[in-house]
Amino acid sequence: MNPTPHSAADYFSEHELREAARIVAEAMLDSLPAPEACHHDVSPGFLSKMAPLLARAKRRETARRWTRRAAAALLALVIGATSWLAVDTQARAAFFSWVREVYENSVVYRFFNDTSVVDQLPDYRPSWVPDGYVQTDVIEDDTVHSIIYENIANPDDSFVFDYQLYFDSMNLSLQWEDHECEILELQINGKTAHFYRSLDGSITNDLIWVDENTTILFTLTGYLEQDVMLHIAESVILVN
Repeated sequence: MNPTPHSAADYFSEHELREAARIVAEAMLDSLPAPEACHHDVSPGFLSKMAPLLARAKRRETARRWTRRAAAALLALVIGATSWLAVDTQARAAFFSWVREVYENSVVYRFFNDTSVVDQLPDYRPSWVPDGYVQTDVIEDDTVHSIIYENIANPDDSFVFDYQLYFDSMNLSLQWEDHECEILELQINGKTAHFYRSLDGSITNDLIWVDENTTILFTLTGYLEQDVMLHIAESVILVN
């Protein structure tokens, strides 16, 4: 007959176990270096490259709670279709693959396709960029590619072109907080696009468009003027 296995609780009280855990935790924390000893100098070049990505991430953080009132027309569309779309996935996909909800200081894109059209994210690049700008970095994984372009005469002047596969239940948000933003609807090679222009120039401009045939979301982020960003977007081609 095999003996019954015992646990630590069979030999120590709950209070003793908690005290032992506290002592171990304090010992582990005491072994860590002081915060001032962890200082690391980041090069200005690295900060310059990361600035557009950090700005983009901040503005596109997916909102968990939305307290702003949606635009009346779009809200009526969503509410009116909810009961039908919730029970008929195929009909939902045929009806639309994404919607855009406009709030007072933010916009949310919501996507509804159940499967991606492509298995692997293709390589896209602008075939035209403004004079003086060169590609300096590429950050990519299986579903997202981000390409950074810098002005060789001024490394602080840069823009980011990125694209990603969108999938069911994915949300993308833009927030401009206390800044004023003008929203314009455009066309990029026959696809609906939206240009978000900072009125005071203190935050980046964003140009967003969706290719429903490939289920890819494209974004261009920078301080460039509308006509320049539109020209870049219209020049995007498949390179692989």
